[in-house]
Amino acid sequence: MNEFKKALMDVAGDLTESETAVKNALLLKKPRNKRVKIGYYLLPVVIVSLFLFTWQLFIPQMMDIKQADQPTNEDLFEFITALEEMDYKGDIETSRANAYLQMVEIIGIPKYAKSTGITISDEDRQQAKNLLEQKWRERDFAGVLASASAHISKGKFDENIAPLLIERFAYAKKLEERMYQDYAKMLPGIANSYGDFMGSSYMEAHYKSQLDQFKEQHNIIISANKSSSTSGSVVAVEDNMFLFVKNMTTNEYNQMSPRIFVDKFAAWFINDPQKPVQVGDYVNLKETVISEDRIGTEFAGVGLHYGLEILLPKEHAQKIKEISLTEPVLEEFNEIYGKATLINEEAIEILEPPLCIVHIEGKSYTVWQNEKDLLYILQFGKKELATFTESTSKKILTLFQQFIYE
Repeated sequence: MNEFKKALMDVAGDLTESETAVKNALLLKKPRNKRVKIGYYLLPVVIVSLFLFTWQLFIPQMMDIKQADQPTNEDLFEFITALEEMDYKGDIETSRANAYLQMVEIIGIPKYAKSTGITISDEDRQQAKNLLEQKWRERDFAGVLASASAHISKGKFDENIAPLLIERFAYAKKLEERMYQDYAKMLPGIANSYGDFMGSSYMEAHYKSQLDQFKEQHNIIISANKSSSTSGSVVAVEDNMFLFVKNMTTNEYNQMSPRIFVDKFAAWFINDPQKPVQVGDYVNLKETVISEDRIGTEFAGVGLHYGLEILLPKEHAQKIKEISLTEPVLEEFNEIYGKATLINEEAIEILEPPLCIVHIEGKSYTVWQNEKDLLYILQFGKKELATFTESTSKKILTLFQQFIYE
């Protein structure tokens, strides 16, 4: 016995008897019949199959979640660009700008709706899917995919674009339903525009840097349109909406009988609880949209604005100076007024509160002065606005001076 083995025996002891016992157990063991268990061999196949099935269910959900978190989508952008190019006959710059804005709305509407607590059901999704299929036929989406500018397969459309459109349709409908519940005077076109606006605003507030990067990467130029504004009075407040009438004071409104606005810029707007207005406030509304449909006894529209500024609060608006021209200056005023250029009041943005209201021979005229000291005069109940040159504006101001500043 070598020294190494002897050392092991010193540590573990002599294993001869144990070795013999093991050998005897193996020799005396009775053989048994072997049964092939099919399940033993099928188990790995079942496990793999279950894994693949779970993968197929889970991965699309992961992709949907990941996709939903993104503020932009390349495939959606290229698809809408192709649609726009068909409408604008190859005007690439306009098409890409419009496509970008629509992409932001489509992705933003569900995000905004979810932030307000709105949820959708499987039934809502199915209805939205049915709507998408209808749009597919109406707009010839298949033809758009086949166009040279799209570069999108039907499979890619179903995977990357359709889910976004379905969510947009479903959540937009829920937003409209909420608008009808919250605002009794709401009309469909304005409710839809409100959802688009809130979706875009939400995206700008939460993803501005990513959106700016996307525009830079794709060389998208969004034209900076001049912000149109409309000024006038809040003449009524009902529940959570206010009635606005362009270029009119509350005093003029109170003189109206009957109060009908078929041919006047008058509309009900949402009264923001964070910045509520009161009857009598003279306000400026930015980028207004007004419905063609008219409602109520006033035949007023329903509108949407993108910003509100109170030019004169109620307590000051009621102090707008009212004057009556007397005979000594009446003839000169009529001569100057007769030389004025008359234009439709919609053609000019009046951003200031009225300078005064002038009463002449039973007629009322609202007078504004712009930043260049030029005058605009609107006869009450008319749509033609009288505009004046610098020279004639000074002459009229001289006539009014003794009355305005007395």
